[in-house]
Amino acid sequence: MNRIKNMMLIFLFAFLGDKLTYGNSQDTADFSKIRSRIVEDEYNSSSNNLDSEIFEKLAFMRSDGSFSFIDYSSRNMTKWPPSEHLAYLQRFALAYVREESHYYSSKVLHRLICNGLDYWLQKVPICDNWWYNTIDAGQKMGMILLLMDKGKKSLPKRLLRESLTYMIDHCGSPKDYLGANKLDIALHWLYRGLVQKDEAVVAMACSELFEPTKLTVYDDGIQHDLSYGAHRHQIYLGGYGEVYVNGTVKVADYLRETRFAIHPEKLKLLDQFVRSSYLPVIRGQYRLYNVMGRSFTRIENDSIFRTGTLQTLSRFKRLVPQHAPEYENAIKRITGTKGADFKVIEGHRYYWRTDYTFCQRKGYSIDLRTTSLRTARSESLNGENLKGYFLAEGGMSINVDGAEYTDVSVVWDWSKIPGTTVAAYPLEQIPDHPWPAYGQTLFSGGVSNGRYGVTGFGFKNNFGDAYSKAKKGWFFLDDLVVCLGNGISSRNEFPIATTLNQTRRKGNVSVLHSTGKLQTLYDHHSGRFSFEKLKWIHHDKIGYFFLDSDKIELSIENKIGNWKAINTSNMDKVVAKDIFCLWKDHGIKPREGTYAYVIVPNLTLDEMQRTDEILSNFEVIKNLDSLQVVHDKRNDIWQIIAYQAASFKLGAVTVCLDAPCTLMLEGLLSKHIKGFISDPTQIADSITIQLLFPDNVFYSKEILIDNYFKNRAKSGMTYEFEF
Repeated sequence: MNRIKNMMLIFLFAFLGDKLTYGNSQDTADFSKIRSRIVEDEYNSSSNNLDSEIFEKLAFMRSDGSFSFIDYSSRNMTKWPPSEHLAYLQRFALAYVREESHYYSSKVLHRLICNGLDYWLQKVPICDNWWYNTIDAGQKMGMILLLMDKGKKSLPKRLLRESLTYMIDHCGSPKDYLGANKLDIALHWLYRGLVQKDEAVVAMACSELFEPTKLTVYDDGIQHDLSYGAHRHQIYLGGYGEVYVNGTVKVADYLRETRFAIHPEKLKLLDQFVRSSYLPVIRGQYRLYNVMGRSFTRIENDSIFRTGTLQTLSRFKRLVPQHAPEYENAIKRITGTKGADFKVIEGHRYYWRTDYTFCQRKGYSIDLRTTSLRTARSESLNGENLKGYFLAEGGMSINVDGAEYTDVSVVWDWSKIPGTTVAAYPLEQIPDHPWPAYGQTLFSGGVSNGRYGVTGFGFKNNFGDAYSKAKKGWFFLDDLVVCLGNGISSRNEFPIATTLNQTRRKGNVSVLHSTGKLQTLYDHHSGRFSFEKLKWIHHDKIGYFFLDSDKIELSIENKIGNWKAINTSNMDKVVAKDIFCLWKDHGIKPREGTYAYVIVPNLTLDEMQRTDEILSNFEVIKNLDSLQVVHDKRNDIWQIIAYQAASFKLGAVTVCLDAPCTLMLEGLLSKHIKGFISDPTQIADSITIQLLFPDNVFYSKEILIDNYFKNRAKSGMTYEFEF
């Protein structure tokens, strides 16, 4: 079939001759405007030392158009060497058409570009990773042709025809892909359509470019909760989400004020998604690691400066001028001209489609990632994220200035991911996790009223010998998070640990013992410390308060790691970093273990002295295997995780629930009750709540809810109700 298609294309090119080179439609004003914006964008992205780069690479170019240092036979899944060939030709083409370049309109450079294209088309290098063949090669080839189309001397017609045929044959169709991948392929279709001046190709490319901008249930892309899901509904606001946002906004900017412009409703959704979900998970200059997927393990990959986000935000200011101030505020935070807390929008969200929690206050951002039978663990793919098996088992990041986890993954103890309760494996024995690997619990969910919220996780893991389980709850209040655990059991031969945090070490560590003794571990102190009966520990603006008196372990050590050990695409580079790691040791094969602690971010050491005041704002009512309850006394909010149908008391009020749920009740004492409820199992049709007051006043409410089988888009969401 491919042979027949190729013969038809060759015949068509030969028959139409010059006409195909110039396309089937007039070079309209819209085409000219779009082309000019794309080329100008390429100009602006070039470095000031473009000519020196060209000079250096020309020394390695052979007469046949190949580069002496590139292994064209390589099929590496990541950092594929032949990709550099097209990258260098793209730089050559830019220099050839850029008037400021020493190589502008150079006959020698033109000949070398032609030689390089000829070599590629004859060799047709193939990578074992489809992305390089379909997206990377297509975009680079398309940009080369687009740039050369602007040159003083065009490419030879034969070479142009063969290059276009290569793109058609080898670089895929956007109709065959989803989400960010569809977008990436449609982009090089746009380039090709502009080169051919073919309105039909450009129109199809533009339609496919904006097709992912919709709410989706089964596909990669923006979910109905405004999270971004990819690869079996993993949270991917970074990584694929970043590719989607940067690519869509770039193209929307190229096409503005033309007949191919993004539809206003799609632009509205894109703007809402970015402001509600995408931007908040950037703290200062860094993206929270929980949303980055496997890219978290790439060397020096967490800084926003390396991702094109600043340019994307500048484009948004043009596209959505009514929200320009909000985008400008984000730019100021990212560039550091303002602090990480500058005009951030406070709130709490639970994303039921991707098992993800996010809470932001002016002084901090906290996120939490769990997994379930409905969502996949953090993927290990293409030799990346080799040790991230436990990332989605309650992984929690605590961010004040945003740099707390910068490049720490290289030296992490990957069995002590913050927030998790798992077996303490040595690095070399962290379990493999072939992709996709779904979670193993039905109960994973949360409830939110927009400012406060609760997340419950019936953690289970029985892959291989990693068997363990726990009931884990997180209760988000005004300025703190209460963390409760119960039912912690394991058959694993390694100790089970609940990790409070593992982050960079910065400054002193202060420890207050239950006796009232304050111990300071200064910068020069290092080692592992075991404590019992602590009141709190303070480190790097974060306070950890202990509600039980069990054994607490602290490590403040210089850790050594190799980037290549966690991601094969990284360079073989050994680094050392000072790491603060705090955990509770549940011992080997615990039965019904527990924990109870409080995290208070953005707190000074002096403020830690207000322990009684801080802890008086709430009360832990229940921490059981079946039920966890916290009372926010300051706001009179009762936060509840019921892992099964339950009957219990909230003060003098008896509460009966006929199904598992996460629940918040406001105004219980005044009987002007507002409730927020969700089903973390996503299988119930309804949940009935009954309240019996001491004066025999009885309330009963059946809340009808969507489940996974009836309406997957909304199953697990928060439902608001009143009595």
